[in-house]
Amino acid sequence: MKRSTTPAASPVNRLFLAILLLLAFAGSIGLATVWLRHQISEVAESNKQLQTRILEVQRRTAEANAEIAGALNPEVLLGQNSTLRLGLEMPREHQIVSVVDAVEVRLAAKRNSDRFTTAFISTSFPLSTPR
Repeated sequence: MKRSTTPAASPVNRLFLAILLLLAFAGSIGLATVWLRHQISEVAESNKQLQTRILEVQRRTAEANAEIAGALNPEVLLGQNSTLRLGLEMPREHQIVSVVDAVEVRLAAKRNSDRFTTAFISTSFPLSTPR
């Protein structure tokens, strides 16, 4: 007599395969979670470095602005004029020109002045071509 092992082993094999697939699926989810956390930590570190760089640039800009403001102080300029013996004087009233209109409009008109001229260009198109 032959023993039939396939019907009894079939549910066990299916259960074993289902458990194996479930473990593989759970492992892949766990691996994906670890990978995502690693990516998040890398992005956070990059963000932190960028923020410190931005703060450093802002600090240097503030220092440069303070240095410029100190150099443009009228008292400092008058002191440099006298120590360097430049002989510069304050501008007179007729030397000062005030600009009333918007600077952007004036510069755009200056830039585009050659584009909107009424000059005509003469061109000729031959009606027949020599053979």
